[in-house]
Amino acid sequence: MTKTDIGDHRRNLNLNKLSQIKDARIPTTEGSTKNKSANAEKDSNLNKEVPTSSENEKPHQDSEEQADEDLFFKRKQEEEGYTGKTNISHILFGIGGSVSTWKKRRHYTELWWKPNITRGFVWLDEKPNTWFVTSPPYKVSENADTKSAVRIARIVLESFKLGLKSVRWFVLGEDDTVFFPDNLVSVLSKYDHNKMYYIGDNSESVEQDVSHSYNMAYGGGGFAISYRLAFELAQKLDDCISRYSYMHGSDERISACVADIGVPLTKEVGFHQLDIRGDPYGLLAAHPLAPLVSLHHLDDVEPLFPKMRQLDSVKMLMDNAYKMDPGRTLQQSVCYDSKRDWSISVSWGYTVQIYPYFLSAQELCTPLQSFRTWSTRSEKLFTFNVRPVNSDPCEGPFIFFLEKLVKGRRETVGTYKSYFDQIRMKCYRPKYAAAMKVSTAVISSSIMDNNEWLRGPRRQCCEIRNGNSADDKEKVIADLFPASLLRFGIEKMDAYSDLVMSRCKSLQMVSEHSILSDLVIMENQKEFDELAKKVDSLKSIQKYLVREFKDNYKNLSPQFITSIKNLSAELKAV
Repeated sequence: MTKTDIGDHRRNLNLNKLSQIKDARIPTTEGSTKNKSANAEKDSNLNKEVPTSSENEKPHQDSEEQADEDLFFKRKQEEEGYTGKTNISHILFGIGGSVSTWKKRRHYTELWWKPNITRGFVWLDEKPNTWFVTSPPYKVSENADTKSAVRIARIVLESFKLGLKSVRWFVLGEDDTVFFPDNLVSVLSKYDHNKMYYIGDNSESVEQDVSHSYNMAYGGGGFAISYRLAFELAQKLDDCISRYSYMHGSDERISACVADIGVPLTKEVGFHQLDIRGDPYGLLAAHPLAPLVSLHHLDDVEPLFPKMRQLDSVKMLMDNAYKMDPGRTLQQSVCYDSKRDWSISVSWGYTVQIYPYFLSAQELCTPLQSFRTWSTRSEKLFTFNVRPVNSDPCEGPFIFFLEKLVKGRRETVGTYKSYFDQIRMKCYRPKYAAAMKVSTAVISSSIMDNNEWLRGPRRQCCEIRNGNSADDKEKVIADLFPASLLRFGIEKMDAYSDLVMSRCKSLQMVSEHSILSDLVIMENQKEFDELAKKVDSLKSIQKYLVREFKDNYKNLSPQFITSIKNLSAELKAV
């Protein structure tokens, strides 16, 4: 089956056409005749288009029916002739809320909701007296008088029954879930919506996963259901919800129903339930190598940025980092300053950490445990490794938070200001005294390619490029760039302290000269050639390379010199 959109046709006509091939009927809630009648009065048109099933219908299809179903979807794709990459218009959000909670939580949704761009509804338990123009549109759940867990679990069914055009994915979240829609699109673009996918992630706290399930996507962090899977769920969801009435939450019931169909959870670690207490800093400063998709439970943790209200701190992240370079937001890079023997961690658009001693990349990418578990508030266990926050004032990092971010045509420059921790100031080691003088970190980076996440994940490179002036003692200046640049560098890594200097040396101009950056970053020769054809004078670029490296020629490694010569030869050949 090709990757085309079976959701472009009107779904209210879909099910009628499908019923001509197979008797695919959607059961009413708990199979009761009373509910059938109520639903028929409430939405007679929908019930005309989607006939209800008999109580004795078998819950599973045989192989012939499945083949007919697949044939139907294939024919519809051919009829529609729709092709194209997944974008935000293909996602229908279903936000579980209530009239009582929406007033105080709506601001989180309004941070990411874009009218006339994002699509979806807030599903409420009753009709509100007033509604806010800045909020998404709302709908009142069909079974508003049922338990909250049942009502919210049915959002995927009621969203499907709306029959909206061009929906490929149903994304469910709560009224205090903050989504990052551009990154959500990047994640979902990796998957075929014509197949059955259930995408999300677990809780961060082991106690929560043990209590509920490791095989479920937690609803606060949000999860995505492909159209194909939603179609299957819609036929049997009410019966399934009744069967698992003993389960605690809506997300747990959905996971059980998905499991009955035979579809596993596809984990994407950018969905964050944030089942933690305390300060989320350690987790966000060492974010997994994946797009930031969602944050939840923000009212239950400390603000992301110090000296701010939580809502303002989230707005700070979204209006700066996410707005200017969504895919790079919170992405971690590791730098080594060989002149000062410093290890530096950059969580882009958020924070910089300076350690006046050596730490391996593995250690730097392990979150500092600035938080505790959700239920018992204990220091263990989590679904990832953590580093303890050392009480020794000479063992912790100097921390910098984003102050401002400026976007150019192809790059960003961020300024991070030091956040003085009184504990760190009690360390009197000479190396700490030097680091304590640094008040600013300036990080420049190219705009992250939208297709970066479709390639194999790899942490981006970082190079310190301070000079020898007196002013540099109060600053850390670094460039971030894709690891694909390293194909022009050295293949073998020697000592840890030489990691950046040996492999990324003298690539400082990458973020400063856009044409050269575009040429070097290309992943393969074909892309390289295509871009090279757009350059007016290849000879001038060749001369430019020679001129830029002439002064530092003796300091370059033999392998890098060879690479530059090869690049020059390639330019000549093109």
